[in-house]
Amino acid sequence: LKFDNDFVLNRTTQLIPTQSNLTQGGAQQTTQTLNEVEEFGIIAQEEINYKDQVIVTVGVRLDKSTLNGDQNKYYAFPKASVALNLANMAFWTSDAFDQFKLRAAYGETGNSATFGNLFTPLGVSNIDGNGGLAITGFQGRNDLEPETSREFEFGLDFTTLQGRLGFEASFYNRNVENLLYRNSTPTSSGFSSEIRNDLDLRNRGLEVALNLVPVDLDNFDWKTTLSYWFNRSEVTRLGVPPFVPPGVAFGLGLGTFYVEEGEPITQLKGNGPDGPRTIGDIEPDFQLSWFNEIRFLQNFDANFLFHWRKGSDILNLSRLLTDIGGVTPDEYSNLEGFIEDGSYIRLREVGLYYTIPGADLTSGLLENIKLGVSGRNLITITDYSSYDPETSTKGGAGLSQQIEVTPFPTAKQFYFHIKLNF
Repeated sequence: LKFDNDFVLNRTTQLIPTQSNLTQGGAQQTTQTLNEVEEFGIIAQEEINYKDQVIVTVGVRLDKSTLNGDQNKYYAFPKASVALNLANMAFWTSDAFDQFKLRAAYGETGNSATFGNLFTPLGVSNIDGNGGLAITGFQGRNDLEPETSREFEFGLDFTTLQGRLGFEASFYNRNVENLLYRNSTPTSSGFSSEIRNDLDLRNRGLEVALNLVPVDLDNFDWKTTLSYWFNRSEVTRLGVPPFVPPGVAFGLGLGTFYVEEGEPITQLKGNGPDGPRTIGDIEPDFQLSWFNEIRFLQNFDANFLFHWRKGSDILNLSRLLTDIGGVTPDEYSNLEGFIEDGSYIRLREVGLYYTIPGADLTSGLLENIKLGVSGRNLITITDYSSYDPETSTKGGAGLSQQIEVTPFPTAKQFYFHIKLNF
């Protein structure tokens, strides 16, 4: 694959009223970014299914990329899985289970650095009208390798009562080695930041799902699914002293994420009398969702989804900012006073629909018409004191969640639906 990207951003200020042409502004600024990336991969995979009793998959992917330090080196990412469907084996004599499966899998994936990290970029400079180039402050590295994620998973699946009850459980252990990250450098080095490849991160977690059909009648049936999951992270190797990731918050003075060996990647720290001290952790204790589908009176169907998050600390800087003059009834000697429990129960989705069958329509062209109404985020039960326990001041990706600075709350949304099937 070859990617040639040409991004042009044109901006203007002091635009003349009623004009939409950028050249009618008082000052124009153009930014252009050019990058070229080439990637090549080879995939080999074999699958074996023996009487639907033993299912084995093995494979490997070989990748090379111009984003790596050695552009001609292939990096291998193997994978393998095995599933034993015990209910189909000769020794299995129980009729209680429709399916009983044990499974295990191992896989590796790679992620290369983004474009521009291999080299130290030069920016345009102008001194007394003379054009030139100057170091921008970021120090690249020409020996970068892809970060590698190695995951082992094993689980159990079974169904019983003629498919009316199903259970799935998976435990995973994911290790990310040589994670790519940016780190601030001493100003005496001549640079402000650098790209590094010496961080290892471990994630462990459990995912459980229970599928039920409590009612299955001619004019009424109900399907429900309960899903439970949690994750625990730990920085297992760090090649530099503990640090505050750039751009994720506002520093130790106001509380921030803090990368430290032996601690969760999700921890929050603030200044203390003896240096940085832990004030919270955004990782929930667990999460649970409850999804339901109900069909009744032949042509009506409804669905709803509840989501429960237990735990997850939130740093409520909105309350800190609105504590004008320090007159709030509670007195706080440190940022721990602005850490709140972000637990909540939310009606994530709900909908009601009616299907008009074709026999009730005057035209024979339509098979049916489906009408409905639905909503999202309609009800939230929480002790969190601010607008929304699902908050982020830096967007929703990476280390950014659960730090609040006067956010716009999640909107309640209402929809009307009409669907025509021909």
